[in-house]
Amino acid sequence: MNCIGKLKEFKIVVLKVTYTIPAFKTQICLKSIFMKRTLVDNFIIALFAVVLIAYFLPYPGTKESYFHLDDIAGAGISVIFLFYGLQLGPEKLKAGLVNTRLHLVVHIATFILFPVIIILCKPLFATAFLAQVWLPF
Repeated sequence: MNCIGKLKEFKIVVLKVTYTIPAFKTQICLKSIFMKRTLVDNFIIALFAVVLIAYFLPYPGTKESYFHLDDIAGAGISVIFLFYGLQLGPEKLKAGLVNTRLHLVVHIATFILFPVIIILCKPLFATAFLAQVWLPF
C-alpha cells in the first residue's frame, strides 16, 4: 500500500483500544502496518519475562542452579548443527565427508599447531595473575 501525501494521524493501540492522535507534519509516509503502534508489544512482555526468570533463578549456569551452562551450550550447539545438517543434500554431505585433505588440515591445526603456539607463548605470561588465565591450557 503506497501512501501519497503527508501523514495526518497516528494510531496507538493499548490493550486492544485504539487511540487516534494527530501527527506531526512529516515527509515520511508509512505503510498501514507501521501506523499501528502498541505500547505493550512482544518485546516488553519478553523483557518482563526475562526479569521474572532472573528473579526466581538468579544463578543460571552455576553448580547450585538447575541449568548448568555446559549443558545449555552443548545442547544449543547440537541443535544448530542438527538444523544445518538437515539442510544438506546427500550429494553435498558425501562430498564433504570425502574431502580428506580438508579434514587433515583442520585436525593438524587443532591438535598440533595451536597447542604448540600456546606452549611457546606461555612463558610470556609468567605473572601470578596471568598464570590463572593459562590454567585451562
